[in-house]
Amino acid sequence: MRELVFATPPQKLMIRRDLRLVQELDLARQANRLTIGRSKRCSIQLDDWDVAPIHATLEQFDDGWHLRDAGSERGLRVNGHKTAHAILAPGDVVDIRPFAMNLLGAGDDSNATTPKDSSLHLSHSGVTATLVREAPDSGNVIRQRLDDLYALSRLILARKDNGSFWQIMHAALQRCLAADRCVLVGVDPAGGLYRLAPRARPSAVDSPLGVSLSVLSDTVRAGKGMLVEHVGSDMRYAAAQSLVDHRSGSVICVPVMVNGHSRAVVYADRQVSRVPFQPGDLDFAMAAVDLAASAVSMDELQAKTRELSRVRGRIEAGREMQEMMLPSPLPQPTWGEVAALNVPADQMSGDIYDVLIDSKGRFVVSLADVSGKGVPAAFGTAIVQSSFRQAVSDHEDLRAAVRSINGTLDKSLPPGCFATMVICRFSQDGSEVEIANAGHHAPLWLTGDEIEAYPQSIAIALGIVPDWPDDIVRKQLSSERVLVLSSDGVTEATNAESAEYGLSRLSACVRGCGDDSAESIAGRITEDVQRFSGRDEFDDDLTLVIVKWSGSA
Repeated sequence: MRELVFATPPQKLMIRRDLRLVQELDLARQANRLTIGRSKRCSIQLDDWDVAPIHATLEQFDDGWHLRDAGSERGLRVNGHKTAHAILAPGDVVDIRPFAMNLLGAGDDSNATTPKDSSLHLSHSGVTATLVREAPDSGNVIRQRLDDLYALSRLILARKDNGSFWQIMHAALQRCLAADRCVLVGVDPAGGLYRLAPRARPSAVDSPLGVSLSVLSDTVRAGKGMLVEHVGSDMRYAAAQSLVDHRSGSVICVPVMVNGHSRAVVYADRQVSRVPFQPGDLDFAMAAVDLAASAVSMDELQAKTRELSRVRGRIEAGREMQEMMLPSPLPQPTWGEVAALNVPADQMSGDIYDVLIDSKGRFVVSLADVSGKGVPAAFGTAIVQSSFRQAVSDHEDLRAAVRSINGTLDKSLPPGCFATMVICRFSQDGSEVEIANAGHHAPLWLTGDEIEAYPQSIAIALGIVPDWPDDIVRKQLSSERVLVLSSDGVTEATNAESAEYGLSRLSACVRGCGDDSAESIAGRITEDVQRFSGRDEFDDDLTLVIVKWSGSA
């Protein structure tokens, strides 16, 4: 077995919050001076309002890493003691609540220096001094154990931060087990071991606390508690020289298992002169550690829930911003009416519509569908709408306006993202329309009782090539009754047999709307798509723009 020793100066910084490892830094790869605080400009950011913008500094000198308080209101603690300046050593624990930072040495079990069974050398803790009590009478063992567990559960529930939690567990377990020595050893993601409970600086008279790496490794590997009643007679560890060197008489070792992985190990021993541990002691230690594991699991679940809530809040805020981008109320043409709706398939939509009257009194409608889903597509819709409004304002020629939109999207959309878009600009009296169709399916025109998809030709989508190479078309309007612009969330909606809704069903629905208002037509199309798919929710964003001419009612 090889020896696990800590090197100086410390090379790793393990940062925890609410019992969770949130960051691990290799200090050998960092600058010689680090700032610690809430500000994003800090080298080590601790994102909590209880942490000052610049809370402390960590600077390396010849004699080690110097930690200094930067004038924070709440201050900091090293190994449980409030301080403004400390020279850190491997194993020290820094509390900047609610965060706890463990400073570790660079060595791990790959740094072999001896062929003997080795031990993890940790200084005796002056913070969690040994509290010895007499073993209870046999008749009161169960009651005492229940009382101990009750007390431990109250301590766990009353924890305030990461550091105090493990310190409480350390002291309480040592007292409840009547152990001569007890240590909590953390297990990092790479399998390395380090002192988890806060400790005080060792004094000259402190003796090292030896922990058998053989016992620890077996416990972590097995994932269950281990009892060595008599070290001298347990053949499993007959070659474990460290158990002899440390005068261990009886050992209990229990892993803190969270989600099937060892996060920490409780190691307690009694010297030869003491009564050996019994199976009941192991059962108690396992029950107590289960409480700790439950606390860790609960905190991690709560942290995930909080993060999910924050993400949901950001998504909801994004959706609210999208809704604010949509024109409301819709401007109406003098010769008819317009209605529009957008039903996102997810929290945020990749579709966008717009309705405006330009500086010459011409009525303009557009509908765009950005490729992809979620936040990137929603980000794209904002670019599409802002570039559309700017281009329509800047360019008299509609083709020049579309080319301007394309240029903006080509530069601004995320890689691999593009947009299909259809724009219709009507003359002031609604008798003529210019149509730019960039990769979208054809608009539907209801004339009398006939439905026409026009224009049939589909140009290239926007944001794919630097210059939009296609042209616009013009259409004279005489007896048109309704125009329907729709996204592919309408035409490509599928049912249980994977059949698509399609333009033919959409045409039949529009034809059946008769003399309904524009708003009623939009509602009836949505209901028809829902009936066809058999679902209330859509697989893709559903967006409609309905233009209806007056006199066609």
